[in-house]
Amino acid sequence: MNTNTKFDLWLIRISYIAQVGLFFLTTFTIFYTVIPIYQNANLQESIAKKEVEYKKLKEKEINLFSKLRKEYSRKYVIDAISKCSPTEILMRQPSEDDLKKTHDVIMNELKTIMNKDVTGCFEDTFYNNQYIKELSDSDQQDILHKIKSLQPSIAKLHEKYEADFNDKAKLLLIGKESSTRLKKVEDFLTETGNYTATHKNDFENSYIESGAFDLVVKYGFELNDLFSKTIRYN
Repeated sequence: MNTNTKFDLWLIRISYIAQVGLFFLTTFTIFYTVIPIYQNANLQESIAKKEVEYKKLKEKEINLFSKLRKEYSRKYVIDAISKCSPTEILMRQPSEDDLKKTHDVIMNELKTIMNKDVTGCFEDTFYNNQYIKELSDSDQQDILHKIKSLQPSIAKLHEKYEADFNDKAKLLLIGKESSTRLKKVEDFLTETGNYTATHKNDFENSYIESGAFDLVVKYGFELNDLFSKTIRYN
């Protein structure tokens, strides 16, 4: 075997060895460089997708809580108004005993309703309301603070209506304006000459009672509006 043949043989062997080495180098590169990079890219993409999904879920959670927050505060307001507001007299069905009550008794009952501790009642209802308990601690404290902060406004509103309530001439005027049927009866008695001093006193008392009732209800509606606008979450 000549020198050239031996040299060619060694070149072939070296070429085989180089190919094997290149194979192992390529395999090493794929396993330790390309695959980790690909896996890392997939991981990053997966994390990004999860982050997007998490943000969407978080937004849904916030929107749902916001709706529940509004609904729970609305239901508390309804509960508090039904138990504490003077407008609850509109829900009462007059009984036979009510028809027998004297003028003074009726006026005292209306005055009691007018002078009810509304703020205290709102607070008591707050502590016992099931929907309030479903709110977060911060929302509960916020609503309680708002209730307490209403005291000056409620006191001012009450003072205005109490002054009118104690003005019999004003109650008489209000009652005459609203009691149209009663006024027709009075006019009929006057026209037919059957209107007596007793009638006059009875009609005036009825007008005053009607005026006082209307005034208490009007006070209640203003109170309801003030309370609702302050407490409800929008």
